[in-house]
Amino acid sequence: MDTEELILDYSHSAVEELGINAKTAKHFGIGYCNQGPMSEKVAFKIVDHEGTFRGYLCFKDGVWSFPKSFKWDTLYNLFRVNREAVVLTVSVLDVVHINKFFPFVIGLMDKSITDAQLELLRSFRRILLLSSEPENIRNRLSEFAFVKTPKLEKPVSELTKDELQKMF
Repeated sequence: MDTEELILDYSHSAVEELGINAKTAKHFGIGYCNQGPMSEKVAFKIVDHEGTFRGYLCFKDGVWSFPKSFKWDTLYNLFRVNREAVVLTVSVLDVVHINKFFPFVIGLMDKSITDAQLELLRSFRRILLLSSEPENIRNRLSEFAFVKTPKLEKPVSELTKDELQKMF
């Protein structure tokens, strides 16, 4: 993955349209990019579980772009989470939304889970999995953790703090 840091505009209207304010965007390294192959896209900084910068994934017009060299061996926001229980989502945008209320949230960045990601999750004993199609992921996680998968009545990005809290 290209590991050159980009200059990002955290307060660009494209970032705000995703429901992300400038303070949150700066915290997560999310911003509008106006350079290179990621030009005219919202870039999301990817950092591995050890805090090492790995590159960017991009979002534009409802479509995610991953660099050709992207390795599915990390979890979005894992390096910030240090506890026994975690909220796990399939969407980076859901991680950003839930983090407004609960900082112990990480994302798979896809609707499935890789062996490398599964290995990173082994340290967690309780996992709240928020996914519209949780069966495959839940089955793999339940080998080593208690996994709760509430039925989602609406998109995760629309859940309130109270609704999320009740899921615990």
